[in-house]
Amino acid sequence: MAEKFYWLKLQRDFFKRHDIRIVESMPNGKDYVLFYLKLLCESIDHEGRLRFSETLPYNEEMLSTITDTNIDIVRSAVKIFIQLGLMNLMEDGTFYLSEVQKMIGSESLWAEKKRQYRERTLLGHQEDNVLALSDKSKSQSKSKNKSNNISSSAAPSEEYMLEASDPEPSEQEPIVIDFLLNDKSSYGVTQKQIDEWIELFPAIDVIQQLRNIKAWCIAHPENRKTRRGALKFIFGWLTREQNSARPIRPPQPKSGRTPVSNEVFENTKGGEEVW
Repeated sequence: MAEKFYWLKLQRDFFKRHDIRIVESMPNGKDYVLFYLKLLCESIDHEGRLRFSETLPYNEEMLSTITDTNIDIVRSAVKIFIQLGLMNLMEDGTFYLSEVQKMIGSESLWAEKKRQYRERTLLGHQEDNVLALSDKSKSQSKSKNKSNNISSSAAPSEEYMLEASDPEPSEQEPIVIDFLLNDKSSYGVTQKQIDEWIELFPAIDVIQQLRNIKAWCIAHPENRKTRRGALKFIFGWLTREQNSARPIRPPQPKSGRTPVSNEVFENTKGGEEVW
């Protein structure tokens, strides 16, 4: 399987979120937030699941060791994270950070080389155009014709080279979301596919349904699909949701404030509510 690089897309207002502000305002709150960021990074390889391996989930003692965090901080933080919905405890003992699904990004080694090649090629074409325009010895018409010839001949050659050397056709377009298959590889869905499905299934939120499929595959490893049957599985899922969906209504404004358990507010500094 091709080597991949992963990263987290952290929102600029991350530290202004209500749940993060609540955590940070508690005694040892800054330690809790730092611990949470470490957990986000640690769970990337398993798409939000905190696991040492496919067969062994992390427990609190192991999390304390790998994040270099005091065990008492870990125990208190885990309890608070679960209360605030930042973390879930699955039936098999796995801690799951659902937020990672929205934050994770990846790029295979092959895709990175392809992108770098395109950038170098584009830069080379720009330099050629600058040299052609600065050549005083040629007339304006000849310079224009030469620039047009370079542009018209170079572009097809680049595309031909990329297509001829393309060992992974699925990476020609950026992968927006992927989910696990029965052989533990990933099946990627492109933006072009999503756009088509949005037209075919107008009564549902296609992006959210794809996230639901991804979460289902994580929670049901014994029922994951083959690569050959993955597309049929997606169509069947979206069709069922479309047939059972109600007409989409515009979101209604929320009234009141979301309640947080008393146990969380008892831990805030001076009993002050933070929203």
